[in-house]
Amino acid sequence: MLFGDCAWDNRMLSSAWMNNNPDDYLLCYESENSFSDTKSYVMEDYFGLLDDGEGYNPLREKSDIGIGRFPVTMISDAKIMVDKSITYMSNQNAGPWKNLVYMLGDDGDQNEHMRYANNVAENIISRYPDMEVHKIMWDAYIRVSSANSNTYPEAAKQIKKQMADGALVMNYTGHAGPHAFSHEYVILRENFETIKSTRLPLWVTCACDVMPFDSNNSNIGEAAVLNPTGGALAFYGTTRTVFASQNYNMNRYFMQYLFAHNTTGKEGRNRIGDAIRLAKNSIISDGREAGYMENKLQYALLGDPALTMGNPLQKIVLDKINDQEVNGTSIPLKAGERVKLTGHVEQADGTTMTTFNGIVYTRLFDNKETIVCLNNAGAASEAFTFTERNGLLHESQDSIRAGLFSEEFIIPVDINFSNENGRLVFYAINDAGNIEANGYNEDIPIGGIVDNTDFDKDGPQIFAYLNDEDFQNGGKVNATPLFVAQLTDASGISSSGNGIGHDLSLCIDGRSDLTYNINEYYKHEFGDFTKGSVAYNIPALPNGSHSLTFRAWDVLNNTSQTTLDFVVDEEMPTNILRLMASQNPAITSTNFMVSYDLPGSECDFVIEVFDFSGRRIWAHEESAGESSGIYTVTWNLTNGAGAKVDTGIYLYRCRVRCGQSKWTSKTQKIMVRNNK
Repeated sequence: MLFGDCAWDNRMLSSAWMNNNPDDYLLCYESENSFSDTKSYVMEDYFGLLDDGEGYNPLREKSDIGIGRFPVTMISDAKIMVDKSITYMSNQNAGPWKNLVYMLGDDGDQNEHMRYANNVAENIISRYPDMEVHKIMWDAYIRVSSANSNTYPEAAKQIKKQMADGALVMNYTGHAGPHAFSHEYVILRENFETIKSTRLPLWVTCACDVMPFDSNNSNIGEAAVLNPTGGALAFYGTTRTVFASQNYNMNRYFMQYLFAHNTTGKEGRNRIGDAIRLAKNSIISDGREAGYMENKLQYALLGDPALTMGNPLQKIVLDKINDQEVNGTSIPLKAGERVKLTGHVEQADGTTMTTFNGIVYTRLFDNKETIVCLNNAGAASEAFTFTERNGLLHESQDSIRAGLFSEEFIIPVDINFSNENGRLVFYAINDAGNIEANGYNEDIPIGGIVDNTDFDKDGPQIFAYLNDEDFQNGGKVNATPLFVAQLTDASGISSSGNGIGHDLSLCIDGRSDLTYNINEYYKHEFGDFTKGSVAYNIPALPNGSHSLTFRAWDVLNNTSQTTLDFVVDEEMPTNILRLMASQNPAITSTNFMVSYDLPGSECDFVIEVFDFSGRRIWAHEESAGESSGIYTVTWNLTNGAGAKVDTGIYLYRCRVRCGQSKWTSKTQKIMVRNNK
């Protein structure tokens, strides 16, 4: 791994680089040809050419090790990338997002990019059926046109949501540049700079000029990996202009090797660097270049090449459905039917892993559907089609004990009634966070309806409030209050959005333009399909009196609703409920944690540390909106100049305000000792 940024002008003699210090950079290998967008390249693989005599013909020589780079010149940027890697390796934020792959395809060019993206997706699905693969194709969405541009707002919304929710890999094929994906500017560099998430993906981009990291201009790749609060764990993309057909070969090989079990003696999947090495070497060996030998060298990795993207070493096996042995036989399920699943975590030798205790995440999808695109660009002879499982019927999380699990739920009435096979996908993580497992089952035709669904005729029970449970109807709130509803229903809550109008909906002041579908914000109660909650930050409202109506449905299409009245006061101060330090006394570092009463609302936070003479020695300012209502920032026990503070007692203060409110502050003491 190359720990440092690089420059195409290694000697820094040009006007673009003459004000930089070469000591802040690492050398990179630049091609002799620098006048062609397609023939020039910055070749990271050069450092992996380890056989005797190699280095004279880099276009044909095969790298022996994987290469990655942290494009950093400052300690603060280095810390961002190191911390991201350590956090990922420790599995602190593990969850079902680590089983998700999203394939993104640009429109136009006779559907070329969507076709390539879809082919790679189908290759992953056939080779690694335990993975959950989804497709976001531009042309499947309505294109919004104006005098100056075309946009795909719904595609952009979905991608941004997934960037926040998390995925193991986000993979884009199409047109791009250093500042945006596609001619429609669906995703911008600014999105990578500002997105906040602890569930970081590997981004893969098969598109031109996404990350020319040897320049001193901003670009998507570097913005993503250097975002301190999100963006990307690592970025595999291009530095120059590339060709679509060659991109397809690279993408297919790379994704194929990324999830393959390695042959180097290390248990589990290939490391990212190995997947890159194997992909590029296969392109050479298989004669896939067709005159574009430089194309593979345009690809580089910003990130740690030794990372493994997900590593489910064990399998989750479904044993029974409704106490009937699965054993490869089809077990039909009907709408309204109560379903019981039992299964186990299986080791490589076929035995149950009785030491596995943890959480299993389950998702049930309806049959595959054929999506017919809209041919928005109008250049294709016919609209592009692809298959996708959009019908999420159920998701839950439950416990695994001694390698065994059991869970129950009811099939929603809103199904496709196709009698075609649905799909169960499982992901599990043990309590220690160091063992993952996944699995699937597709032997479940879904169709028909049970004879009697009259056992439940009541809609969900709803307990709703704004910001906190002490809210009184008609009370004051801030301009962007958090709406929370706790739901209970014997049949389970409908949040899939499969049935027309059967959504969790929130309507403000009876206005259609202030009506929100909030299905995606619903969370099931752990181990209990009959309970759950939904939390949603209402977009900014003007001062004055307002009302809201919330409607919910159960899976049998019974409905109920509740109404709240409230008064918006944008100057209402934020209350700091609690201010504390995670380590006190602190020896190496501590986390300042602020609990406040406006969860989810975007607030300004100022954390300051003072010595006992009143001098401010350290400060951190940030705007954030934490859905948990707890804001956290780390202090590494240094002053503003980066020097370690002495042993002693200090004061730390938090100031916070939301919107136009006045500042609220709270102060506590902290002891620092043995800070060497």
